[in-house]
Amino acid sequence: MEMESLPFSHDTLLSARHTRLITIFPSRLETDEIRIELNQASKPSIDAPPQYEALSYTWGGQTPTRPVICNNGLLLITENAFSSIRRLRCHIEPRKLWIDTIYINQALAMEKTTQVAMMAETYSKLTV
Repeated sequence: MEMESLPFSHDTLLSARHTRLITIFPSRLETDEIRIELNQASKPSIDAPPQYEALSYTWGGQTPTRPVICNNGLLLITENAFSSIRRLRCHIEPRKLWIDTIYINQALAMEKTTQVAMMAETYSKLTV
């Protein structure tokens, strides 16, 4: 697996009403390296429904050890996140997802507190 050498670094969110969305780039082979892009987006509102899918899964207690290419840098993610992205990756088109363990900068306690507090609101705006 050919990986970029520079580590990925989250950019600072523009406001507390912003989040980050993950674009998973397509691949025809399940074994291909995973390439994603992380971009900021405003939190969804009643007037502007979200244009992405949300992924909820168990990630507590896992150490990020699986490498993916994110915005041309190396990002380590948990095994559960890695497996989920691999299974959800399309063959032809990019796919937009909201995955908490990746979009939240885990190194910033204030960001984690703010973003976690808004999770219920974000999930409530999604359609099944």
